[in-house]
Order: sequence, then structure tokens, then C-alpha cells
Amino acid sequence: MVHEGGHLPGSPELRRVAVALFLAGVATFASIWATQPLLPTLAADFGVTPAQAALSVSGPTLALGLGLLVAGPLSDVRGRTWLVHGSLLATGMVGLAVAFAWSWESLLVLRTLQGLVLAGLPAVATAYLREEVDRRAVTGVTGLYVGGTALGGMSGRLLAAPLAELGGWRTAVAGIAVLVLVCAALVRWSLPPSRRFRPVPARPRALLAQTGRVLRDPVLVGLFAVGGLLMGAFVAVFNGLGFRLESSEFGLSTGVAGLVFTTYALGSVSSTLAGRLSARPAGPRPVVPVGIAVAVAGVLITLSPRLPLVVP
Repeated sequence: MVHEGGHLPGSPELRRVAVALFLAGVATFASIWATQPLLPTLAADFGVTPAQAALSVSGPTLALGLGLLVAGPLSDVRGRTWLVHGSLLATGMVGLAVAFAWSWESLLVLRTLQGLVLAGLPAVATAYLREEVDRRAVTGVTGLYVGGTALGGMSGRLLAAPLAELGGWRTAVAGIAVLVLVCAALVRWSLPPSRRFRPVPARPRALLAQTGRVLRDPVLVGLFAVGGLLMGAFVAVFNGLGFRLESSEFGLSTGVAGLVFTTYALGSVSSTLAGRLSARPAGPRPVVPVGIAVAVAGVLITLSPRLPLVVP
């Protein structure tokens, strides 16, 4: 049932949208973080430093960010669903190619390409929901999509670590790629096509002008900087933690060390809590500084030589 305001709450079409975007979120973030628990293994196999190994995570992340700048305007001109399907399929196929990388340089190039083609999904998801879903249901479906990204970020890491123990990093990367392709097939089957999309003319000059206005807004630039720096710190801590847990200091195997990524699930809890705190009379302003203080305390405790303190 399609209403003039979009798919209605409780309708079969809305359930299909929710399932499709949940699976798309899983595929997206399972791919982007697939190599993070494998960094010590990659460093040993290719003879690179930990800093070089971390490029297999930061490369696709940077490419994803740059790809969003292109994928968003492209979807405004060409449409939404084709970009979702093409992005997921390409991500899975490139992921399979990563598993057969013949050198460290080729692995980095393929991982960066994977991040670039991956950008189609997050660039389109919210626009698709705004156009195709009744406004009363948008928040709930968006929450499912965000939940899918959180589950994907955690499951990709948790799946990669034991697969690497069973068959090496190539098996792990291929396993994640297969997961993405399965999700892509299910999304292809379940996601209703766009019915309310209206293309806009391609006007590069107008796009550049709009981007310029955004970059001249000091509040937005500040928010971008805070988000980028916090995400960089978060990724860096977990990049380094794998090396430490597998070193002689703790001596954990790749599979056991990968269990540390179960802590990623707490992000879903804290984001919900942050939203509730932001709605209080004090407003959102105190929430970020308090969150940063908690994060700093956590990093300092992580310096402990005792594993029962490192994980909490």
C-alpha cells in the first residue's frame, strides 16, 4: 500500500523497506571494518608496520567520505534504488578481489576502491526514506537502519577474527564479502523501487555554491571537525589494541582478541542515552564534552597491564 505521503506504518511495503535498509546497513559497515581485527595478521603476512597495516582501515574510510560527496548529488539526478543495488553488489565483488590481493599495494588499492563504491548506500538511505516512507514511520525505520550499521560494524569484526584463525586473512575477507553479497541479493529482492523520486537537473555550479556555503558556516565546520577527530581517535584506539592484545603482553589469539569488538554494541546504548540527555532542559551542549571525558578516561584505563581493566 502506497499512500500519497509514502509507505504507511504497518504496511507490507514498509516492512520490506525496514528489512532492506537494515541488511544494507549490516553489509556497509561489515565491509568497512572487515580488516580491523586482522591488522596484526596482515602486518605479519606482508611484512609491514602496524601503521602501514592500519591503512587498510583508514584508506577505505577516507574513500567512503569522498565518495559521499559524489554519490549524493548523483542520486539526486539519476535516482536512488539503482545506486543502492549497484553499491552493494560492487562492494561485495571488490571484497572478493581483496581476498586475492597479490601484494600489499594491491590490497590497499582494492580496499580504497571498496570504500569508494560503498558510498552509494549511506549517501542514498536517508533520502530514500524521506521520499518513500510516511513521515510517521521515518524515525522508526531510520533507527533500524542505524541499528543495522551498528550490528554490521560489530559482526564484521567478530566474523573476521575466527575465520582468520581457521583459514587466514584471505578466508576472513572472502567470508565478509560473501556476507555482503547475500545481503545485496536480499536487498534487491525486498527493497521497493522508488515511486516518489523526482530527478533534479545536473547543475555542478549550484552544487559547488551550496558546498561553499556549508564550508563557510563556522558551526557546521566545528561539528564536522569534532565528529572527524572523535571518529579518528576511536578507530585508532581499536587499530592499536589488536596488536597489543596479540603481543606477548597478553598473548591472545586472533579469535579471542577479536571478542573485544563486542564492546562496539555499547555504542547503540550510549547513542540512545545521548539522545535522551539532549532532550532535557540543559539541551545538547553538555552531552558531547561529557562523552569526550568518559572516552578519555576509558583510554587511560586501557593503558593498564591488566586485561580485566583493559576490556571494560
